[in-house]
Amino acid sequence: MNAESIVNHLWQSSGFALFAGMLALMLRGHSPKVRYWVWLSASLKFLVPWVLLVRLGSQIPLPASSSPSLVPSIVTDALLQIADPTSTSAYATIQTTTEHHGGLTALALLWAIGFIALAFRRCRDLCRVRAILRAGTPVKLSIAVPALVTTAATEPGIVGFLRPVLILPAQLLEQLNEEQVEALLAHEWTHVRRRDNLFAALQTGVETIFWFHPMVWWIGSHLLEERELACDEEVLRLGHKPTAYARGILTVCERYSETPVACVSGVTGADVKKRLTAILRGTLSRQLRRPQKVFLTLVAIAIIAAPIGIGVWSTPLAHAQAAALAFEVTSVRPLTPKTVGFQGVQPACKGGRFRAITPVFLTLAWAYDVQTAQQMAELREKIPDWAQSISGSYELEATTRSNVTEEECRKMTQRLFEDRFHFKYHWETVTGKVYEMVIARGGFKMPPADPGDPSSNLSVTVNGRLSQPPPSDFPVWQGTTMDDMALRLSANPDHIPVINKTGIQGKYKLKLSYSAGQGLNADFADPDLITAVEQQLGLKLQESRGPVAHFVVDSIEKPDPN
Repeated sequence: MNAESIVNHLWQSSGFALFAGMLALMLRGHSPKVRYWVWLSASLKFLVPWVLLVRLGSQIPLPASSSPSLVPSIVTDALLQIADPTSTSAYATIQTTTEHHGGLTALALLWAIGFIALAFRRCRDLCRVRAILRAGTPVKLSIAVPALVTTAATEPGIVGFLRPVLILPAQLLEQLNEEQVEALLAHEWTHVRRRDNLFAALQTGVETIFWFHPMVWWIGSHLLEERELACDEEVLRLGHKPTAYARGILTVCERYSETPVACVSGVTGADVKKRLTAILRGTLSRQLRRPQKVFLTLVAIAIIAAPIGIGVWSTPLAHAQAAALAFEVTSVRPLTPKTVGFQGVQPACKGGRFRAITPVFLTLAWAYDVQTAQQMAELREKIPDWAQSISGSYELEATTRSNVTEEECRKMTQRLFEDRFHFKYHWETVTGKVYEMVIARGGFKMPPADPGDPSSNLSVTVNGRLSQPPPSDFPVWQGTTMDDMALRLSANPDHIPVINKTGIQGKYKLKLSYSAGQGLNADFADPDLITAVEQQLGLKLQESRGPVAHFVVDSIEKPDPN
């Protein structure tokens, strides 16, 4: 999971917790065991991201007769993005990176500290329970689980969920009469039948992982309250006298303290005053009517079935969209003497036809939007010689619909490379040396571009010679934005990325004169690039640390024949 997925999951779980709270409020006059299951589902939601259910659904094949067109794509895409923000479709941006920020690292470290502290505390409590069990003496009671009496126990309670054991404080049985003992044993046996220790352990895990989330602790408090009220109601349902049961709980509270371990089901948990009031009232909560049971059942089914259904229907739809973003007919063939003269034709989709006659690495750079000189250098370094040379070039041709946008054309070309060249890649973002482009002390000096004047003054002088049009490292359009300027300045001799920090909007004229280096054509009267940018444009490139994106080629092969 990336940071975006985690945040999305927390929002989903928080929203579901609020929904559970409202549902429990609506059911406040009904049996507490119903409200307990509502709160428990809100807790378990933190452990089960809906994205897992979406991806589970995506593995379920639809019958051949089913058609994804039955579900409107706009609705499916919207639901899919809510359930799974990391999902991709044919229209998703291909170039994705994972940036490493100091803030995220600090948050991760803070979470780890809290997690370790809580986990240590839970382990210490469990070790204390194991010590109590070792010190216990077996006793025979009218309950279908082993029972131990020990001086280390702080109150009666059930320990464990695979092999539950009842622990009792020493001399407790002597301080209660027979009716009180039977009522308390009935309470503990109800915990065993309901698997309360298992669910308490799950809630403990949720609290340990999501310790920073206040709703997790809010859910936990309601779970404890409804759990004990449900057990109290079951004791009364079994026919035990309310007065004897209440007197037994009071005796335990007077002489013993509440158990400190969350996964041990005791008898004194939650609001004792509220519980005693409900017990002495002696009336049982009303049960759910048939329509209410149907409603809750449908809600439970929808919670699980909805994300699975999204996954089931979105997969063929995504495949259909991806198929729509593929060339209809493709041709990949080596250059011939007839086509070699067209070297350098810019890839593009025009009039329902795509054509590219350039070295493979240049077409790759265009298709995957590899822009900076540093990324271009990495691309050339990672691909074989045949993909860089003119002699190894290929003529790529394909047909498509006439109204294809440039972005769609790029994605179709990516699909072509993946299918015919078996091209595989990924993006990596690391923290490295960058230049931050800021306004120099002398002020910004670039004049605004005139949108109505196609002959705006746009020139770059390299090594004392005027270059018209400017070199490919610089924009050749009428005016340049600061983002464009930063991108082109990333083609500096050291290939250090430049990040725009000026805050300046709009387009401006570019006129620059600098020395490209110490070659035969160098004019030592011209300043170097960084100095020229500061003196002539009023922009300063200052060294810093920041995210640096790397285009990493995993594999590429010579294309399959037509």
